[in-house]
This record gives sequence, structure tokens and C-alpha cells, in this order.
Amino acid sequence: MPAATTVTILGPYRSGTSLTACVLHELGVTFGPRQGMVPADQRNPSGYFERDDINAANTALIESAGGTLGEPGAPETIAANGNLSTLEAADLDWLRNSAVTGIKDPRLCVTLKSWFKAERLQSEQCRFVRVTRDIDRIVSSATNHSHVAAYCDGDSNKLRAMSDYYTRCAEWHIRELGLPAMTLRYEDLIATPLKVVGQIAGFLGIDNKRTIQRAARCIGKQRALSRLRRRHFAAMLRFKLGALRARLLRFTIKS
Repeated sequence: MPAATTVTILGPYRSGTSLTACVLHELGVTFGPRQGMVPADQRNPSGYFERDDINAANTALIESAGGTLGEPGAPETIAANGNLSTLEAADLDWLRNSAVTGIKDPRLCVTLKSWFKAERLQSEQCRFVRVTRDIDRIVSSATNHSHVAAYCDGDSNKLRAMSDYYTRCAEWHIRELGLPAMTLRYEDLIATPLKVVGQIAGFLGIDNKRTIQRAARCIGKQRALSRLRRRHFAAMLRFKLGALRARLLRFTIKS
């Protein structure tokens, strides 16, 4: 793989982009500093691997072109009519700090052309991993995700239309930009993780078997939930120990 490569993940909300980002992370792709990252939760216990400022910049761009997250408009329209200066709010300096970096936000399905037009991303450094999933599964998952459901007022028909549109826009970007790309099915990633992770690794030029096996092991929600609970427990323990030390210090001073 060439130096200073940025891997952009494309796919609609609830299609498996976060799990794919987790695999890429385990393969050595950097998604930026922990500060500013959307935190993990019960729905995505391994994390979303999205950055708050990139998400906010994409939302502002879509809205500046007259669209909404549920009905964003065509990528060409957003690039032509949107306020590209909104993308300057995203801090991308960290992209220079690692040889292989990653960006993930479902909004990129409709805004990616604008990032290139604004010269915030350089085409010679980019390649894409596109994620697909059965549309019924996407709609079901999106309906149960309060934030995503809100983009379409909880209407399952609108969620279906949004998901289908994001999928088609991701396909359009890959054809339009003509950059290196691979497509994977979420269902295949779940059913045959080692095989699909191996294909992702091959796309990135990674052939270390241990690295590939480690990345494949991150697949499985129960494992991810266990890791999330351990992190929460460790954070709670650090907080309680800190509070105990503070009380002991106050007691010592009074004595």
C-alpha cells in the first residue's frame, strides 16, 4: 500500500460500517485521536469510529445545500450548492501522523465528492471500503436506533428510502471517482469472519496472519459488550479510587 493512505468507509447507517471500522482498526488503520471520537454504547459496543467534528461538518454541509440527513439530496447538488467552507471545521491534521488512516461517517455516502472538491481529501491518497447489508435488516436496526430513526421521524418507509439512497450514492461515488475500492457484505463478515477479514487485509496489502486473526476475533457483539463493560468497570474503579485518595488526603491534612 502507498504511504499516507486514507481508507474511507462507505455505507448507510446500521449497515455494518462500525464493525468494518473495528476490523480496519485491528488491522492497523488509525481513525484519529481518542479525544473527539463518538463514544461506544450498547448498540455499538466496539465503538463507532466516527469523529464528532467530521459528522458535524457533513451535517452542516448537507443543510447548507437545503437537505436533511433523511433526504440529503444528490452528491453533485451538495457539491455545487453546499457551503464547502463548513468542511474546514473538521480537524484533519491527524491524517498526517500515520501511514494508514481511516474516515467513517455514513454521511460521506452523499458528501464525499464535496470533500474532494474542497481539497480536504486528496484523491491520490484515498481508497474505499463499501459495506452492504440486507435492506430489511438495515431498516429494522435503524428503527431501533433512536438517533438514526429520528432522521426520518421514525417512519420505516422513509428509513428504507434513506438507506437505499445512501447505498446508491456510495455506489455512485465509487464509479465517479474511479479510485481503488472493495465491497463487502455485512452478512458475509459475520458468517465467515476470517475469510472476509483476509480479503480486507489483502486489499490493504497486509499479509501478517496473526494480525488478520486478531482482527477477525473482534467480530461478535457479545465479545464487544464484554470489552465495553470492562472499560466502564475500570473507569468506575479509577473514579472510586480517586475519591478514596482525596478523602484520605483530607483526613491526613486535618490530622
